[in-house]
Amino acid sequence: MFRYAIAILALVLVSTGLYAQTDATKELLDRVRAMEEKAAERDARIAELQSRLTDYEASDERRGEFETLVNRLLQDEGPVVDVPKSINLKVGAQLRYRGEFRTVKNYGAGVQEDTDFVIQRTRLHFDFGVIKNVRTFIQLQDSRFWGEENSPTTDLEGVDIHQAFVDFENVFGRNWTFRVGRQELSYGDQRLVSPLDWSRIGRAWDGVRTWYTTDDFQLDAFVTTISERSLVPDGEQDDDHVFSGLYFHFVGWENHEADAYIFYRNFSSGTFLGEDGVLGDRDEFTVGLRFKGHTGGFSYSAEGDYQFGNNANDDIEAYAWVLTVAYTFNMDWKPKIGLEWDFATGDDDPTDGDAGTFTPLYPFGHAYQGFLDIFAWRNGHDLIAKISAQPNEDLWIEAAFHYFLLDSDTDSWYNAAGAPIRTVGGGVSNSVGAEIDLHAKYTLNPATKLWIGYSHFFAGNYVEDTGDSPDMDWVYFQMTVNF
Repeated sequence: MFRYAIAILALVLVSTGLYAQTDATKELLDRVRAMEEKAAERDARIAELQSRLTDYEASDERRGEFETLVNRLLQDEGPVVDVPKSINLKVGAQLRYRGEFRTVKNYGAGVQEDTDFVIQRTRLHFDFGVIKNVRTFIQLQDSRFWGEENSPTTDLEGVDIHQAFVDFENVFGRNWTFRVGRQELSYGDQRLVSPLDWSRIGRAWDGVRTWYTTDDFQLDAFVTTISERSLVPDGEQDDDHVFSGLYFHFVGWENHEADAYIFYRNFSSGTFLGEDGVLGDRDEFTVGLRFKGHTGGFSYSAEGDYQFGNNANDDIEAYAWVLTVAYTFNMDWKPKIGLEWDFATGDDDPTDGDAGTFTPLYPFGHAYQGFLDIFAWRNGHDLIAKISAQPNEDLWIEAAFHYFLLDSDTDSWYNAAGAPIRTVGGGVSNSVGAEIDLHAKYTLNPATKLWIGYSHFFAGNYVEDTGDSPDMDWVYFQMTVNF
């Protein structure tokens, strides 16, 4: 553009008669020609450098070095090349506080009463595109009980990386994504695989996940490492401690969805005890189907699972199912009533060499088997009735009733984490008890959500037959701020 302006100026001078063939004007024309040549040369250099810059775009280090080189070459006009270090960057955070009080800490061998605490969880994440179709996500987390550190100003024990992964999107030019790194996993209704957001820490897995998406379905596959430090009895380190799976999610039917999946876990630690008293490994497969939908005011779902494999020298053979139905009335407050039956097998004979206890992998148990977390989708029936309403767009309330029964009284009573609470040899009632959950959620503003609730457990005959049997009360208040 600069040389064109000079040329036009010269033409104007000629046309107005201000131009004359003198030594001065000849010198001026020579200078104009020299400036035109220099400008043309600079334009060519810039075009070449910009072309080369595209080739360097994938490398942060090379991009930085090349940007410096370009700006030095053009320093007579100041920095003119600004290479983007990322396509976009999003920064977000979450602060969550929850206070709890319960009258019974647990129902173990010796009942522990009265516990109260405040949990604080802080998350900070960075979500940015490196180049087109490459995304990086990093999430830091600090989780602590108020007052747990000796010195809050020096303790960093609670800080960790909750997630850190890279997404490679549109692989092979299709809706195919690969994710590598530490990541949350969530499938279906989270009954088997959940990041367990209620937890003060939550779950994340180290591994690789890939998924292919169309308008009608999504197919997932993943392989994750659970532990690299498990030791077999002879002291040798074994790295085969993994969790993997295939998950097919279909949404091609209007208002309905269907899933089919298989999950595999391999624990080569040699620490699993068989019914014959011998330690060994655990190889476990879980296959299942899930169906969910709604029509009119009705909503419904069904999920069934079968589990097989080996636990030390025992054969795993267990199964579980869930059936739900609900109806939402078309009126103010949107009242909704629902019924649910959750069932999972227990081991009715601890000496037959068959492991019959269903294990729900990594579930969101807190969301389903009662807020008190004293029952699991494992060796039992949970019969549930719910009623909820939404008085306005910011407030939601619910009341739920649970009745807990063991499938086998020779197996254990398990809590939501899958740990045994009490184990007896049979001959007792299967009725663990009943639970009532009352809770409300309120959106204070777009960034702040409040959650308050009360639960009561009525100890049943099983609890009375096996030890101390006080009822339990629990209250909690939670505030979450997202920004």
